[in-house]
Amino acid sequence: MTPADYQRVADAFESARKLPAAEREDFVRQRFPAEEAMAQTVLRLLRHHELPQIELTIPMIVAEVNRQSADSALAAAPQRIRDFEIREVIGAGGMGVVYRATQDNPRRDVALKVVRQAWLTPKSRQRFEVESHVLGLLRHPGAAQIYEAGIWESDRDGDTPYFAMELVNGVSLTTYATNHTLDIPSRLRLLISVCETVQHAHQKGVIHRDLKPENILVTEVDGAALPKVLDFGVARLADPEQAPQDITIDGQLVGTLPYMSPEQLEGVAATIDTRSDVYSLGVILYELLT
Repeated sequence: MTPADYQRVADAFESARKLPAAEREDFVRQRFPAEEAMAQTVLRLLRHHELPQIELTIPMIVAEVNRQSADSALAAAPQRIRDFEIREVIGAGGMGVVYRATQDNPRRDVALKVVRQAWLTPKSRQRFEVESHVLGLLRHPGAAQIYEAGIWESDRDGDTPYFAMELVNGVSLTTYATNHTLDIPSRLRLLISVCETVQHAHQKGVIHRDLKPENILVTEVDGAALPKVLDFGVARLADPEQAPQDITIDGQLVGTLPYMSPEQLEGVAATIDTRSDVYSLGVILYELLT
């Protein structure tokens, strides 16, 4: 869904919730006569949020859409992919799905990412290859490690690119700081760790391009907080010789709006470099300290 779609869902929800309960579904279906997914999103939100004074926000809609996406991804998931037994969906977006899976040998839980068949195009395959290549470049405690990458062949789904990586059990950076009522020095120490990881990526020629609290999960190792930088799905390489050519085109916005640098907002791919990540870190710092 686009930002405009999220707003349409929000507007429909606000209008529908003011109607008598018996009239809401007809109203929604008239609003989205040929868009079943949009209608179902609004109807589900109405069922879950019936309090008269509720204020619907775009993040609530995003969370609901992501939940529905995860449900459908699990329903369509195979039982196994190569040496990995699928357990549950831990993330689902437009192009890819991330499963919690158990590897046969060595026996361990992993995060297994695959490309949705509906989005398996030459460009999405190339983007997936870039992401797995980037993960292979990183060797830092603050970056999740990749274990295996390849192509899974099945009669049902054909050839599906996948990679298995370290499973990080944690919460977002800002959530961790809030839940643990961290003081300013502790929050700064967390961000310093994140900066060290990003610096390592930059030294390897990797520009993340989507740094935000949700892509930084904090786990605990021996009782100490350890932030991990995740989701290099839109990363680019400073050296085009390192990996397949960057497929970002001018005018295409890459990143998450509140954390995007001015040059990212301009949409000129050639002007985006490590300074864009530094800008995003500055926004994250502001959120951590306010």
